[in-house]
Formats: sequence, structure tokens, C-alpha cells
Amino acid sequence: MLDQFLSNESRFGHLMTRLGILMAANLLFLLSCIPVVTAGAGLCALHHTLLKTLRGDGEINPFVQFWQGFKRNFRQATAAFLLLLALAVLLALEIFWCSQFTGPVALFRYGLYAIAIAALVLALYLFPTIAAFDAPLPRLLANSFAFAMKSPLTALCIVVTSVVPVMLTLAGGRYQPLYAFIWCMIGASGLAMLHASMLLRLFKPYLPRVDVCGEIIPEGMEDDFVTEEQPVRSDKATLEDMLRLGM
Repeated sequence: MLDQFLSNESRFGHLMTRLGILMAANLLFLLSCIPVVTAGAGLCALHHTLLKTLRGDGEINPFVQFWQGFKRNFRQATAAFLLLLALAVLLALEIFWCSQFTGPVALFRYGLYAIAIAALVLALYLFPTIAAFDAPLPRLLANSFAFAMKSPLTALCIVVTSVVPVMLTLAGGRYQPLYAFIWCMIGASGLAMLHASMLLRLFKPYLPRVDVCGEIIPEGMEDDFVTEEQPVRSDKATLEDMLRLGM
């Protein structure tokens, strides 16, 4: 009985495997953020690892997958991160400048708040989209916006689950050491796993089929592999969506 409970095939074994992947991916992501400029590539690598985990049976090497995702998406993710960072700095300066005035000028900051929220939503969708799809950066930006508009409720859930933990951590008071421990262990990877599970439902119709290890199945060999479950959609609907998303 105990051997079955502790085996890798048991529910407990699968849970421990997932937990180990989350902890390893979280550590690698934190290390990739130390130079700051590589944070975007690290975030893409984190989503690459967790999407592989969710699409397969979870038994992957997180170190290998993280490095593969980091190398493959480095240029696009770094460019996107620097653009978003420059936009964030510009918006912060503009909001501070508008707050120094009263009257009509001060009202401009509400427009800046709207731009900041749109940029946040775009950022939360962009890096998973870069990790999931191969396309030029302008097309990935457009696709990220299209995915966000496709399911506003999902976008709202992703924004709330991203902002609330950060706000709780900043206002944690005496619980800040506990929050810091959680962030160091599985904080970023846990949120990324939650977001990846929600986004995967939107991504699946446009992704190639994979085997139980999360690896892409060569074209024409689908019948020779055990694959993940794919959502059933009409060919016409899928084609129309792919054309609209530029895929």
C-alpha cells in the first residue's frame, strides 16, 4: 500500500513531480531576473516549461526545458520586455507630471491609467504567446491582444490573480517574510502555472499536437503516438480564427 502511494504513478507521486517542477522553474526564473534585462526571456522560458508540463504528463526535465525556452525566445522576449519597460517608465513619469496640476490637465491621468491597464493585460498575454508560438514580434503583439479580447473573463482573472498577490506582498506587514518565502519557492511559477492553464484553452486549437511528454508529433505520425486531448472545433471556425490571428 505504501509503495503504491509513494510510486511515481500515484496521485501523490504526480503531485510531488509537479511541485518539484514548479520549484525548479521558479528558481531558474528568479536567477534569470538578476541581470534585469533578461527577465523577459526568463518569463518566456518559465511559460515554455509550464506549458510543456501541462500539455504532457508532467514528467519533464525543468532545467532542460527552461534553457530551451530561454534560448529560443531570447531575442523577441528581450525586445518586448525592454519596450514594455520603457512604456512603464514613460507612463509613470506622465502620471506623476499630471498629478502636479489641477483642472483639465489632471484629467489626462485617467487616460494614462487606461493605457497602463491595457499595457498590463498585453504584457500578461505577450510572454506566454511568445513561448507558445513562432512568429514575428509584431504579429505576436497582435495575437496577444486578440487572445485577450477573445475571452475578457479570462483576461480579468489573469489580471486579478497577478495584481492581488503583489499588493498583498507589498502591504504584508509582519507577514512579509512568509510572502517572501512563498515567492522564492513557488510564487512566480505557481502564478505562471495558473495562467498557463487558463491560456492553454485559448491556445490549443492553434498549437501542433504533442505526445505525453509534451513534444511535437511529426506531421503524418499522429496515429503512432498517445496524444493530449484536443478540443473539438469545426475546421471552418478554426481557419477563420487562424486567419484573423495571422497564423
